Amino acid sequence: LRRMQDMLTKMQGQLAEKQQLAMP
Repeated sequence: LRRMQDMLTKMQGQLAEKQQLAMP
């Protein structure tokens, strides 16, 4: 369960980075 949470946080971080890159 801990590992799944870790993966989810990692994915969320990557998504946030992509969104920041997309936004000027």
